[in-house]
Amino acid sequence: MRTVTNVFLLNLAVSDLLLAAFCMPFTLIPIHLKNFIFGPFMCVAIRYAQGVSVAASCFTLVAISLERYFAICKPLHSRRWQTLSHAYKIIILCWMLALIIVLPIPIATSLMEGGQGRMMCVEIWNNNDLEKAYTIFLDVVLLFIPLCLMTGSYTRIM
Repeated sequence: MRTVTNVFLLNLAVSDLLLAAFCMPFTLIPIHLKNFIFGPFMCVAIRYAQGVSVAASCFTLVAISLERYFAICKPLHSRRWQTLSHAYKIIILCWMLALIIVLPIPIATSLMEGGQGRMMCVEIWNNNDLEKAYTIFLDVVLLFIPLCLMTGSYTRIM
């Protein structure tokens, strides 16, 4: 891992591996069985891990696109601050932001009976307006802003 880009790519691989190894099986099995068999702790933990890994991947993709933009379009300016220690700080920031913005998900997630003795892992919000606001917030922070930043940086590179 001698380059900044490789460090970011490793971080992207870790967040995607977290999603693949710990989240996908725990999502697919209950869908197949039509029953969540892993208990209340895993219900909350899996939903939180899913959100964190998706957010960390998203933020890492933005970091990669901005790093590439500065390396290609402003190489003299970027050499001063594009160091491995700076990349590690950006990665820590990506994970901290991911951990924080997804906090409402485990708060709203619970295991409930779905009929015929089957359990379901669902989000239950006490306030529909709050749920809508949080969904819009996630759309803006994890979709709209990253899309604009990545589109802008890659368009300028071309």
